[in-house]
Amino acid sequence: MHAISELSLHFSLSAYEEEDINISSKGYALMPLYIKDPEVDKLAEELIGLTKSSKVEAVKLALKHEIDNRKTKLHVRDRLAKTLAMAREAGPMVHLDHKKVTDELWGETDAVY
Repeated sequence: MHAISELSLHFSLSAYEEEDINISSKGYALMPLYIKDPEVDKLAEELIGLTKSSKVEAVKLALKHEIDNRKTKLHVRDRLAKTLAMAREAGPMVHLDHKKVTDELWGETDAVY
């Protein structure tokens, strides 16, 4: 079956020059992005107006923004695990006289404790 797909790929792309074919990082031929949706078009035009960019740049910006947002939003369990790991790394809490330490930092050593 693998040989068949290679054969069909060879025939389907034989009319194109190699430089006309863009390949993705995963090895697939890149396809143009066609979206026929009036709301998407309206949103794209609004972003184009705000950013003073082309439609391609506006779509690229929106996609990057959404990807970054999704990557930075951790699930509650993951956030808590990260916080717990930081707390364990910091070690046990040291109980200090906060007022005394603050006064010393500000040079107010004549305070009575």
